[in-house]
Amino acid sequence: MPDLSKPAVGAASLPAPQLGAAAFWKPVHAAPSPLLGHIPFLFWLVETIRPRRTVQLGLGDGVAYLALCQAMEGLVADPLCLAFDGGTAARPAELHALHDEHYAAFSTLVPGGFEPSALPGDAKVDLLVVAREARAEDLAALERELMPRLSASAAILFCADGMERETRAGVMRLLGERLQVVTLDPPGQEVPGMDLVLLGTPESAILSSAAQQPDDPAWRQTRRALQRLGQSIAAGQRVQRLEKELRTAQRALEEARAQHEARIEDIAVLSRAFNEETDAILGATQQTTDKGEALENRVKQLEKQLRNVKARRDQIVASTSWKITAPLRRLMRLLRRR
Repeated sequence: MPDLSKPAVGAASLPAPQLGAAAFWKPVHAAPSPLLGHIPFLFWLVETIRPRRTVQLGLGDGVAYLALCQAMEGLVADPLCLAFDGGTAARPAELHALHDEHYAAFSTLVPGGFEPSALPGDAKVDLLVVAREARAEDLAALERELMPRLSASAAILFCADGMERETRAGVMRLLGERLQVVTLDPPGQEVPGMDLVLLGTPESAILSSAAQQPDDPAWRQTRRALQRLGQSIAAGQRVQRLEKELRTAQRALEEARAQHEARIEDIAVLSRAFNEETDAILGATQQTTDKGEALENRVKQLEKQLRNVKARRDQIVASTSWKITAPLRRLMRLLRRR
C-alpha cells in the first residue's frame, strides 16, 4: 500500500480540499511516459469513484496501468484489475517484473484483445480505461461483449490520442444520451489530455459539477491543482533522469581522470627511463671521447719518436764514419751469403 506520509512535491502549496489524499501520493513506478503527468488525476479518480473492477484496453508503456494498480491496492477493498494489451508488441520484461512483484494478487496482464472469460462470473466493470494503443477494430467487441458488462455508474477514461479517436467516437455513439463527459487538460506540452465519460449520475459532487458545469470554480481549482501535481511528478522524474545522467557523467569524468593520472605516471616513468638512458649514452660518449683523445696523443708521441729516429738515421748515414766503413759492411754481407 502506498505510504500516505510521503506527499508529492508541492502538495503544501495546493489549497484544494476536494483533492483528498491520494492525489498527493508519490507514484511507486515513475518512468518516462507521456502519461506520467496524469498520475495524480488517476489517483484522484480512483479515490473519488472507488471502482472495484477496472479494465484497461491497451497497455502502452504500462505507467498509467501500474498507477491505477497502486491506487486500487491502497483505496479499494478486494479489487480486480485486468489489462488487455491488444496483442501489439512484446512488453518489456521490467514492466512484467514490476507488475508481478507488486500487483499479481489482484491484477492480470492479458495478451490480445478483450476476453469476457477473464472477468469472473457476472462481475461488472466500474472503470474502463481505453489506452493509447487500443485498436479501432475493438469497437465491435466493445459493443457486443464489454458494454453489457459495465456497471450502471461506470466511468470510461480515454487517453486523448489520435490512435483511438475512432474507438472513442464509436463508444460515444453507443452510449448515446446516457453519458456525461469530463475533460482533463494536459499537464504539459506534448502530453495527451484525457476524457472521462460518466454513465448515470456520479455520487461525487465534484465530478457531477465537472460534467454539468466545466467552468465551476471548485472543479477549475481541482483541475488546476491536479495539473500542478502532474507537472511536479513529471519535473521530479526529469530531475531523477538528469541526476542519473549527471552521476554517469561524473563516473566517466572520474574514470577519465584516473586514466589521465595513469598516463601522467606512465609518462613520468618513461621520462625517467629516457633520462637514465640519455645519461648512460652521454657517459659512454664521454668515455669514447676521452679514449680518442688519449689515442690521438699516443699517435702524436709515436710520430714524434719516428721523426726523431729518422733524423738520427739520416745523421748517421751522412756522417764520415759511415762512409769509411762502407767497404767493410759490403764484405760482411758477402760473408753472410756464403
